[in-house]
Amino acid sequence: MFALFGLLATGCGSQPAERPLVSVAATAIVPPASVARPADTRSPAPTQTPPPIRTPVAIPSGTPSCKASDLVISNLAGNGATGAIVEAFAITNRSATACWVRGTPAARFSDARGVAILTSSDVHERADPVLLPPGLAQPGANDYVTRGHGIFELWFRNGCEAELHATFAITIPDTGDVVMWRDGPIPAGRCDSPGSPPILFAFPIVDGIY
Repeated sequence: MFALFGLLATGCGSQPAERPLVSVAATAIVPPASVARPADTRSPAPTQTPPPIRTPVAIPSGTPSCKASDLVISNLAGNGATGAIVEAFAITNRSATACWVRGTPAARFSDARGVAILTSSDVHERADPVLLPPGLAQPGANDYVTRGHGIFELWFRNGCEAELHATFAITIPDTGDVVMWRDGPIPAGRCDSPGSPPILFAFPIVDGIY
């Protein structure tokens, strides 16, 4: 018995001691500063094209205002906007010297007897003088228009009854009348009020960027 007890005591003494608990502090894994951020491969958000910026051009001292005989007016592309038909026009100087125009043209459509069918209303927006140098080519429909030409717009609304036979003339302030066509149509806007007359708005001349 004494021998067995000694063996048991010896066996118990050979067991490994229990390891003490070790406290481990939590540490954040921080990437080294040399690690580059992944590249952003997303497409950029679409941006709206800003309208062209027009700055007034100084009129040299002594430059005369244009005369109607100095000018040619061409019809550019038309488009629709908020129930209206918008027709753009370019003014080109065909004389041998520079001249200037300013203000809002007045558009007038008349019948064969000269009686007005439709006359434009002025929107009364601010208008700086526009210098028209000589020698520029007359732009046509859908052509890119550069500086040195004047541009203005006419907005036609409520064209319920299409008029196909009219004389169209444009009066430019301090300049005179320019006849665009005879026995031609009046552009018609969307018919919103049947039985009501058509409406026409004229906007001031600006320097050409179209």
